[in-house]
Amino acid sequence: MTTRCTECSATAANYKCPTCYARYCSVACCKLHKARECTPAELKESQKSPAPDSQHSNSKNGTQWAGPEETEDQVPEEKLAKLGESDSLRAVLWNRHLRAMMENLVNSEDPVSDMEAAMQEPIFVEFADECLKVVE
Repeated sequence: MTTRCTECSATAANYKCPTCYARYCSVACCKLHKARECTPAELKESQKSPAPDSQHSNSKNGTQWAGPEETEDQVPEEKLAKLGESDSLRAVLWNRHLRAMMENLVNSEDPVSDMEAAMQEPIFVEFADECLKVVE
């Protein structure tokens, strides 16, 4: 899945604006983007009309999720730090196919459906299981 550059419409937009998450393909397009007024992503979301029940929602399949401050199964920072120290997790991440899948998820325009598809792949399930073992 390739994402188009918001500045020149090139097909390979490999970079994201850290402020508004707009996609761009080069340093030149980054400079063009920064020259314009850039609105933080949270403000853009609040400017849109709210979802019917004021939670985030995926319009394709109706999936809803709470914001980071609203969830009760949030993993504490100290447990998340263990992920970086896990040798077994590091071994799973040597798989280049898994890394490519994760990169596609990060750059996805529809992360919910792409995550559902990823969870059908054995290597991704192995990665998710390993993450859960480390943080539990």
